[in-house]
Formats: sequence, C-alpha cells, structure tokens
Amino acid sequence: MVLRPRNGETRMKTCSVDGCSGQHLARGFCKPHYERFRRHGDPLGGRVTPGKPMAFLEKAARSSTDDCIPWPFSVDGGGYGKITVDSRLVGAPSETLRRAGQAQPSPSHLAAHAPGICHNPACINPRHLRWATPAENMADRMIDGTSNHGERHGNSILTDHQVAVIKRDIRHPSEIANDLGVSEATIRDVLAGRTWKHVN
Repeated sequence: MVLRPRNGETRMKTCSVDGCSGQHLARGFCKPHYERFRRHGDPLGGRVTPGKPMAFLEKAARSSTDDCIPWPFSVDGGGYGKITVDSRLVGAPSETLRRAGQAQPSPSHLAAHAPGICHNPACINPRHLRWATPAENMADRMIDGTSNHGERHGNSILTDHQVAVIKRDIRHPSEIANDLGVSEATIRDVLAGRTWKHVN
C-alpha cells in the first residue's frame, strides 16, 4: 500500500507492530508478523525463548505421569515434535527417550508410541514411547487400527468386505471387475495375494 502525503511525495506504509519498520503486507502487518498472525492469531505469537523447548523436554523425560505430555513447540507434517540438538533438527520423541536413559538400539530403530497406550503424535511422555523398527511400528499401527492399509488408504476403491467376497468368488476376474467397476488387474492382484493381504 502506498500513502500519498499532501506535499506530493510518496511513502510506503509500514507494519503496525511497535518498533517494526517492515513494509506493510496485509492486515496492517509486514510479512513476518502477518505469517505469525495467520499461524497463531497473534502477530507476536510463535516466538520461543531460547532453551525453553529443551527444558520442557528434559522435564518430560524425568516425568512420572501416565498422562500424555503434548509437545507445544515445532512439529512436522505428521504432528510429531521437532527440536534442535547440537545444531541438528531431531525428533522430540527420540530425544526424550535418549534423555530418559533409553539408548537407541540401532540407527534403524525409531521412537514409536506404544500400542494400546497412546495415539497422540505430539505426546513425548517416555512411558508412552519405545524404540521400534519400522516393521514393529507398522505392526503397532495395525494393532491400534491407525494403519492406512486397505480401505483406510486414501486411494482405495475397494472395501475390506468387497475384497473378502472377491477372494471367495469363483467367477473369471474380468466378470468380477465388471461388476465392481474396477480393472481386471486389480482383481487379479487381490486373488494372487499381491494386494489386500490382511483380508482373509
């Protein structure tokens, strides 16, 4: 936005936050303050005092509560906490386990929420976490029903029930495919056990 004073000179409108001379972008704020306002509802929101995330994590690692301890700071796309340790961005659940005295068994192990106890990705309570291989973590997700296999998968066009019926159907795959409006290849993959292995 350009303001035009009466003397004919032009000047750019600046951010309305006290002490900020940044160029106005929207709602009276410069770009950084507008982004904070958009994310947090406050142009000064989202600022974290240095050391506060680590202090929170250390306290969580020593906690004796059985309740979830949600990570209130930066998270990744899946909702899992992130923290900077020795100039590296690492997972807050993994770092909590380390600080709680649970060494990572191997580089392939990751921090996983224990099945049947916690489904909150933001939780960093070490009592809710354990080290698991990717295969063990996937098995946990199947136990908890949080896996995106089968009809839970976003691209699924069949249901578990339909697949169970397909596996018992004695007709030619092309006939089954025509009835369900899917490709014959989809039916053949089901019958050969290449897909939908979890449905008997």
